[in-house]
Amino acid sequence: MKNIYRIFILTLLLTSFLRCEKGFEEINIDPTQSNNLDPNLQLSKIELELAGNGGISEVVDLYLIRPFIQQMNGAWATHFGSQYIKRNDWSDSYWGYYYTSALKNLVDMVERTENNPTQINLNAIGRILKVYQFSKLTDLYGDIPYFDGARAFYGDVLNPVYDKQEDIYNDFFIELTQAVNDFTTENPPITGDFYYDGDIEKWKRFANSLRLRLAIRLSEANPTKAEIEAKAAFEAGVMTSNDDICLMRYGNFPLNDQRANPLSNAFQQNIRAAGNKLTTTLVDYMKTNQDPRLDIYGRAYDWFDVTDVTRFSGIQGLPPGAFWFDFATDKEYTDSRTGERIILGGATDLAAVSKFINNKEAPMLLFTYAESEFLVAEAAVRGWVGESATLHYENALRAGVKQMELYPNVGSISNFNTSSFINANPLIEGKEIEIINSQKWVLLFLDVIEAYSNWRRSGFPVLTPTNFPISSNPGVIPRRFEYPQSEYLFNENNLSKAVDAMGGDDWTNRVWWDRN
Repeated sequence: MKNIYRIFILTLLLTSFLRCEKGFEEINIDPTQSNNLDPNLQLSKIELELAGNGGISEVVDLYLIRPFIQQMNGAWATHFGSQYIKRNDWSDSYWGYYYTSALKNLVDMVERTENNPTQINLNAIGRILKVYQFSKLTDLYGDIPYFDGARAFYGDVLNPVYDKQEDIYNDFFIELTQAVNDFTTENPPITGDFYYDGDIEKWKRFANSLRLRLAIRLSEANPTKAEIEAKAAFEAGVMTSNDDICLMRYGNFPLNDQRANPLSNAFQQNIRAAGNKLTTTLVDYMKTNQDPRLDIYGRAYDWFDVTDVTRFSGIQGLPPGAFWFDFATDKEYTDSRTGERIILGGATDLAAVSKFINNKEAPMLLFTYAESEFLVAEAAVRGWVGESATLHYENALRAGVKQMELYPNVGSISNFNTSSFINANPLIEGKEIEIINSQKWVLLFLDVIEAYSNWRRSGFPVLTPTNFPISSNPGVIPRRFEYPQSEYLFNENNLSKAVDAMGGDDWTNRVWWDRN
């Protein structure tokens, strides 16, 4: 009886196996993964990731790069950036996040739309966004895996070679040119586009402005190539107004929710960010130049970050490299209009990032018309385009002020204040490059990685490095991020060639285009 029972069970198992054999491949496909994902949906995820991540914004933006270029510091964690103390896990995080998320999806999206005549526009957008994000990576690290980067799922490239930054830039120009030329009005509407809602004309202007940014980046490394690409980008049609700004909009969602502004998440979600203040370098520059954005960028708040006390203290900055608690003594202030007095302690009289910028519903500006106009102005100064440098410089100043109206609760900024600001900051002959790029540094308070790249490229504004004995390199502002430790473990052979080509892997080494 037992043997009959065993045979019966065995027969059932064998029958089940044979029945499953016909659909074996389908059964072994993970139902949570898609081999035919709608690229419109994929585009939405990509754009959300490219706009930022709260954790990455916290450690890369707030604690390293802003202190490097003396826009903000003061919280305990900012001393790694303001006093130049290496923190490799933080600089590694940018590489790790983007190679394994947005770029992985971008490569997949571009590959799957490449030969589909109904998805030409999606393919073009994907290629533009690949250039946008790879440019940030190569500008931060130098030579990187580009042609085979993020291709583990296509061609099984697990150990990609490192490409020279010059070669990467040359391909950027090819990709942007081809993407713009490929756009067609005959494709179905794009439905997953957070940035431009499928408006291909705006995508073209964004791509051309990005091409102009990358051309200007080569001003010292290869001025001949820079001129050719700048002229071509301008003639192809760059941004024409603030309506062309590439931005991501957010909603009033809880912290750590990707639907809320990631920079707001970075400021609010971790106690390490408490005490972060605008620097005297930034505040004094904006005061000297009568910049109406100063009290939009930063405000003084009480200890609980509730009450705005700027009417008492005014806008004050913190010296580069300092901690907020070094300035935490009680001070008495008087409101000049009402005579009311108040005691402010704990460095609350120093300006923190404002609630306008620090709003969960604030937009993330990926590329602005104001920056595009600064780029055209510099190209005009260099004689690369036949335009009035002054006209485009003034357009940039005006647009940079007016774009702040995109932020919640800012309201309308008066034309009088804007005009007064422009009149107070003329483009002086012989100092055009310095003035344009110093003003761009202020504008790029909202795009700090680009601010860091442009400062390294142009040398403006002139920053006085901090000098602390505990620094990894006292008196020398870091010029790049070091390669991630994971690359030394899993891609050492290819990495070592890149390190040799770059003359070492220290954050004082310069990337190819950094010649200033």
